[in-house]
Amino acid sequence: PGKPDAAPPPKKKDAGAPDASVDAGAPEDAGEDASPRDAGEPTDAGPAAMSSEGGVPVADSDAGAGDGGGGNAIAKADPDAGIPGAGGPRDPGSMIGMAGLVSAGTVNVTLLVNMQVIRSHPVGARLGPLLAGLPQWNDFIRGNETNFDPVRDTDWMLIYGPSLINTDRDAMLIHYSVPDAVVDHAIDLVSAKYDQGGAYDAGVPGVKATLGHADNAQRVFIRAQPHVLAVVPPDKARDFAKVLKARTVNPKVRPGEALRIVVKDPYRQVAIRGLTFPKELKELRLWIVPRADGGADVYGEGDCTSDETAASTASTLTDVISRTNSGLVQMGTAGLLNGAKVEAEGSGVHLHISASRTQLDRVLGTVALLLGVELK
Repeated sequence: PGKPDAAPPPKKKDAGAPDASVDAGAPEDAGEDASPRDAGEPTDAGPAAMSSEGGVPVADSDAGAGDGGGGNAIAKADPDAGIPGAGGPRDPGSMIGMAGLVSAGTVNVTLLVNMQVIRSHPVGARLGPLLAGLPQWNDFIRGNETNFDPVRDTDWMLIYGPSLINTDRDAMLIHYSVPDAVVDHAIDLVSAKYDQGGAYDAGVPGVKATLGHADNAQRVFIRAQPHVLAVVPPDKARDFAKVLKARTVNPKVRPGEALRIVVKDPYRQVAIRGLTFPKELKELRLWIVPRADGGADVYGEGDCTSDETAASTASTLTDVISRTNSGLVQMGTAGLLNGAKVEAEGSGVHLHISASRTQLDRVLGTVALLLGVELK
């Protein structure tokens, strides 16, 4: 297929697709992968909703927050304002304010990275070389060959699916600010390095799709509207292409948040040596709010099975942080974890880590050293 035609107005953002197809009805249900607020019918008047045929729609509501383009305000400290971002969106569609979003598989992990906020922060603005140095990321954008800087040239990125470790069933949506030709060139490079790569028939006229191989799996790169790229499993390409052709991505990512991640059953999903989450912790949500003083706050909230298990989970996580915070870690983070707090409240737990500008600089330098990346 060729590049997007001049038919409907450019569509932006979509998400993964379950075993579903676009029809004129509302989603059969919100499934396990949507928050309670998303269980109803789509709130937009867009062309078509997704129906579930073994997969699960992951959102049917407007996120209700943001400025339409990925708000980039930096938060000012206000001790009386409560916890910024508490009770925030839990599913992919609500994170970007797009109804009818679907998945390519069970959604256990959702990650939204708001590059507009990150690049407006003095430390975040230096992350470009570090992200480009990650093999998994560079597989997708070929930054070394296209001069594509993920911090400078990306507005936001959404990844969701079964796992962030084995990503073959994940969907990735990227909203970028560079000309479409730059991204098309990066896609062509990825495709050319795969012996089966090339143009891919996604079954939707006017949608450009390209087969490539990245992060150890076949991927279809879909460009159906300006400044939006979807990277999806081949068997879901048609579903994604339909959504992207039919719906304009109208992002409403939360202003002031640099990152938000939601993990279901984290004891199954997180594989970090020495870090074991209790099985009673059913969902964990973490988000980062940069501050005007150059620092940032990491907040977290988790849902447990009861008040008792919340108390034991808070105690366990406090112990994990204490054991992790060795002398070497304190040196490499400038004592970032020294003031970490985990508290239980009812059947939930709350986490807060306050990071100074000095601590963020130290962490950035340590990670860059470990990856062998030279920062600007």
